[in-house]
Amino acid sequence: MDPRSTVQNDRQSGGKVRTSSERIVGPVDVARNILSLFVAMTGSPDLFGAAVEYVATITPVQDILERPEIVAGIRDTHAAMKGPPPPMPGPTRGQLLDMFR
Repeated sequence: MDPRSTVQNDRQSGGKVRTSSERIVGPVDVARNILSLFVAMTGSPDLFGAAVEYVATITPVQDILERPEIVAGIRDTHAAMKGPPPPMPGPTRGQLLDMFR
């Protein structure tokens, strides 16, 4: 295989990656939006389905978070919540560490 063709292929695919990553505002914003989705998924079957779709790597999270119905669902669910979001089920970090000691 000609190494020049490999370099050319890498340059072409790099352009595709760059194009798809231009939608990302920043890693902190994406992480915050994912957390918002996970908190809101407890209040809506549609948001739960979207979270499962992301976790199962069926659809990139950026595509999921661009859907108007998902954005509206997250906003409405957060507005309807009274007080802080419920804790995620499972052990705390300290409890998890204690399990392995």
